[in-house]
Amino acid sequence: MDTRPYRTLALDGVPIEDRPIAISLQGLVNRKEPRLYLMFHPNGAEAYWVEWYRNYGYEPVETTLDDLLHEHAAEASGYITFDPSVPDSLNVAVSLAGVMDALVCAPSAATRMEALGLRNLIDLRGRFAGRVEPYRWLVDEHLDKFDLRVLANYNQQDTPHIMPDMDYLIAHRGFCMGVTINAADYPQEAQLWEQVQTAAPDHAVMIGWITPRDGEATHVYFASTHSVWVYCGCAWNTSFHQHIRATGAYSQDHCEYAECDPNARYATMALSDGDSWHGMAEVQKQFWLHPRRGEVPIGWEVAPIFAEVGPALLEHYYKTRTENDYLLSGPSGIAYNYLSGFADWQGYLRLAQDACAKGLV
Repeated sequence: MDTRPYRTLALDGVPIEDRPIAISLQGLVNRKEPRLYLMFHPNGAEAYWVEWYRNYGYEPVETTLDDLLHEHAAEASGYITFDPSVPDSLNVAVSLAGVMDALVCAPSAATRMEALGLRNLIDLRGRFAGRVEPYRWLVDEHLDKFDLRVLANYNQQDTPHIMPDMDYLIAHRGFCMGVTINAADYPQEAQLWEQVQTAAPDHAVMIGWITPRDGEATHVYFASTHSVWVYCGCAWNTSFHQHIRATGAYSQDHCEYAECDPNARYATMALSDGDSWHGMAEVQKQFWLHPRRGEVPIGWEVAPIFAEVGPALLEHYYKTRTENDYLLSGPSGIAYNYLSGFADWQGYLRLAQDACAKGLV
């Protein structure tokens, strides 16, 4: 087996204000092949997948942000400066970074960027106030530039902070905001998502998650009415995972018939949330790693879309399952949606059926 080295960067050694540089660089350099892997939790799930990928010939090489910038700065067209006083400007910068092949940085890193020969493509400081204004500008001036097959909602709080799957969004030139679809209380915010999701093609993917001003059900139903597939994102290194190919078929034994005692009572146990991206990437919230797994029959939800966004990661569950572990699709099929809201719910079900017919679940 050929050895394929790649770089790993421990984020606990990177100042918080420099982490947007790291994740935007990851999105850019991982577009065509897996070259950069971020370790957010040094002893967590990220480390687990590093070891798993050794089975595929991928060998980690630790590095620093400075070394990465010197190695890959020429692959960026420049940098975009977000405004730390307007946290939502980070989402705007991340969106634009994907379509402009740019790095995202705080004002404090501008000198560092210039020293690398990078120019400031857009400076968002002092342009906006509040939560809605940055997104209104992004939609009005730039919406036609994005690949709207990948959407994301990232709630920004008192200070701007990166989200795990921003690298995937940048790699795919997708579009993100951090607003609610709660039209009753926040009509301006909801109108923005109405405009974007209406413009998106059918079966676009929505990653990230809801804002505190949303309810889960309303967020999912709204996306369903626009034929947008919902996944709870928040999975580190998806731009990396997408490139590691599976080495075999996804297959498991299926029980097609069972005789039941009509006088008995039966219980079925299934672990949900595996149909989300973070559930898959967190090794089923690390319950999969429990030493007593396999002692009793249990179902584990997995996300069929990982045949595309993490083929070898999905294969892990098939290769390491016991005879008592059964891999299941989520209740709504290929994504987390409400079929009552889908205009083309038959088409949605056909796509879910196709995924299952490939032996994924």
